[in-house]
Amino acid sequence: EYTDQKKLEIAASKIFIPNADNIRGNITLPEVGEFNIQITWTSTHPHIINTVTVPAAENDGYAQIPLGVVNRPDEDTLVKLTAKLTLNGHELEKEIFVTVKAKTKELTEDDYYAYLFVYFTGESTADGEQIYFATSLDGLHWSELNGNKPVLTSSVGEKGVRDPFIVRSPEGDKFYLIATDLRIYPRYDWGRASTAGSKSIVVWESSDLVNWSNERLVKINFDDAGCTWAPEVYYDYRTGEFLVYWSSKLGRLNYDQFRIYIAKTRDFYTFTAPSLYLQRERDVIDMTIIEHNGVYYRFYKDEVNKNILADKGTQLLNHTFTPVRYSTVESQPGVEGPEIFKLIGQDKWVLLVDNYGGKGYYPLITDSLESDFRVLPVSDYKMPQGARHGSVIRITRTEYEALMAKWGNK
Repeated sequence: EYTDQKKLEIAASKIFIPNADNIRGNITLPEVGEFNIQITWTSTHPHIINTVTVPAAENDGYAQIPLGVVNRPDEDTLVKLTAKLTLNGHELEKEIFVTVKAKTKELTEDDYYAYLFVYFTGESTADGEQIYFATSLDGLHWSELNGNKPVLTSSVGEKGVRDPFIVRSPEGDKFYLIATDLRIYPRYDWGRASTAGSKSIVVWESSDLVNWSNERLVKINFDDAGCTWAPEVYYDYRTGEFLVYWSSKLGRLNYDQFRIYIAKTRDFYTFTAPSLYLQRERDVIDMTIIEHNGVYYRFYKDEVNKNILADKGTQLLNHTFTPVRYSTVESQPGVEGPEIFKLIGQDKWVLLVDNYGGKGYYPLITDSLESDFRVLPVSDYKMPQGARHGSVIRITRTEYEALMAKWGNK
């Protein structure tokens, strides 16, 4: 049994701020440490890194805003954070120095130039369950990068990844790429994959789309989760956190059906405990979200009917969403992996759906998220060869040229 002082020292040693020399967004400052020790924080620059949690009542009753909100200054700034640990009248302080990077120019619609598609190519080959990139100048005609060979590969967990999702940070100069930790090739055991699969996701990060961190495996799911499928991210400006959501079956419910679960993070190292986000009468998987004019539209797969449904709401959490009936979308049979993005400089949205048993991904398009989509003729688009469930982000000309310089025309 450790002494209180030893417990404080152990708890202090576990406090860790990722990328301390390169802070570009909000950070996680734990308020409870090892041995349930209470931690309070102070900052030499509270206007740059705040150390006070805003309760939900002061955030319009929505949800609390955890401490660690970062306001990037005009120039790189060194900030000293002090963690004070308290246990049974004993105290210990730990100082952590972090460098907050100067703020960047906010990206506008005019800054976007092209599109990046990240995807996997299926379970029929040894390297299909890895990360592939393709670019497009119009969002419809895609060119595979790196000779349509994997750009990133996972050597952690199951050593295969599916359903990659990429997100740009709200500050604009940081990217996170997450994926399902799952390798189906060469066993093709879908029963195991859904009831004895991974409880973790695979994470990469980058500040420029061409230089990527090593992949890491991060547990986000319940201990009795049978799988952690198709994780995606949406940034919640109202709490300054990324919402990560995924599909799972749980052992405590006899793996009865797929539901959507959610957790919050700021750094993709530390996550809140998972909670239920969407449950329907029947299985639901593959959720994706887009916002327009203050309305959040969610698209997801009905795993029984094998089609795509949608709903909408005015806030991400603590809210009842109402169904949106896109009859053309709902009538597409045998599809999954919906992904939606807005075309640059146009009031048009492209919805990609994956006809997994047939022709693969194909686009539908609409002029308004309040009206139905239409299927584009095959002559109007070119998808990356073999592309399966993935995601699309809009990128700047500088980012596009960097990607092409590194992996184009291979």
